[in-house]
Amino acid sequence: MAYNITSLIFLTSLIILDCARAIITTEGRSFIVDEGDSVELPCNIRNIGEDTVVIWKRGELVLFTDEEVFYEDQRFQLRRKDNNFTLVIERVEPYDGAKYVCEITSPEMSITHTLEVNVHPMVSISPDTNPLLVNVGENMVIKCSVSGNPPPKVTWTRQGGPKMPARATSKDGQLRITRVTMDDSGVYECTASNNVGVDAHDTIEVRVQADQYGAHEPSAPWVDSVYSYIPVRLGQDINLTCKYNAKPSPQVDWIYNGFTINFSDDRFKGLMQYAARRDNYSESILAIENIKEDNFGDYTCRVANNLGIKEKTIYVSGRPGPPHLNTSGTLLSWSVHSVDPVIEYQILYRFSNDDTWQQFKSIRANKEEQDGNVWSRSEDLVWLRPGLEYELQMKARNALGWGSLARSYVTMKTPFFDNVTNDKKVNSVKQIYASRSSCLSIVSFIAVSIFLL
Repeated sequence: MAYNITSLIFLTSLIILDCARAIITTEGRSFIVDEGDSVELPCNIRNIGEDTVVIWKRGELVLFTDEEVFYEDQRFQLRRKDNNFTLVIERVEPYDGAKYVCEITSPEMSITHTLEVNVHPMVSISPDTNPLLVNVGENMVIKCSVSGNPPPKVTWTRQGGPKMPARATSKDGQLRITRVTMDDSGVYECTASNNVGVDAHDTIEVRVQADQYGAHEPSAPWVDSVYSYIPVRLGQDINLTCKYNAKPSPQVDWIYNGFTINFSDDRFKGLMQYAARRDNYSESILAIENIKEDNFGDYTCRVANNLGIKEKTIYVSGRPGPPHLNTSGTLLSWSVHSVDPVIEYQILYRFSNDDTWQQFKSIRANKEEQDGNVWSRSEDLVWLRPGLEYELQMKARNALGWGSLARSYVTMKTPFFDNVTNDKKVNSVKQIYASRSSCLSIVSFIAVSIFLL
């Protein structure tokens, strides 16, 4: 009997202790609000004690600890009423969409609310040339880029009454009209709607023009581009542009690392080709969205008609570009483009007409060498053997890896010692030979020194 009473007392004590423990009674749920509205995320706690700490977080970012502010944004407030710790977000922004966690200590427990923000649609048309000039018989491609949540629905219409031509197709916001005619001139409107706020609109005027060069003799293509290298940052959107002209009108293709780009292929998703006509030439524009490392490489604009083929290549990379090299005496100067900070340089050298490059030690880059996206530096190559002609190359490295070599090497002819007036430089050369040269180099150095004596 005494045993049963003791057990009952013990069990009752456990129940009392358990009832006294802090516990979150609110269940996590999902909230959907429109941009600009306010939202309240509840967190009710029973049996909260002095040792219990209440923490509100967005993901891993701490917003409030009890009622102490850790995130400086006046739109975020913690309102406490009795045991309810409510997180209030006013004038909700699109980037507020996230998972919000209310957690307590002693004992550890948490709930998660999911906030989804409805965002009104926004649109923009590419290319941003307005009006867009297109020659009769060419293919026209224009794209309506949209944003919003839920993802907006995109429709293309033509203002002023005329219907869309039968040759027009629309997919993923892209409007394509093949073999344009004079009747295709007009204003085209892109509309994006997602039932949040008002619909978004943008327009572009298309002017189809007759072949201005019909009276000219047929001509082979020419092609050019402003840049041969474009430095990029991961996630960036870029446009590659080549200018061209020919008679008859040429076929224009973009080639990536030797493969002709097929825009319907999933491998090239995120790439789009546009065309624009200027006064005396045309432009082909290759748009690349959300650059990834897989997009790094050579992009070749190939222009061809029955009279010939011309190409222009643009190198795109987040790694450092090919350095520009110059020499003056034993001084090597260079500049290199890189969006991300350059970490180090590597100088390569060889005797003239040799096939194999030798590597010199790495040279650490300094912040002082940076001017925007251009990194410049000079290095005195006193360690080269005197009286010889060298060929020099180099490359640079950033966080994404080593970049490409210079487009072409430079030559440097080192003077004999009797042509060098700076004794410190001679001593520096001797020190370098003592520490870095091979046996053959040391023997050569001694021979030259004896000759000078």
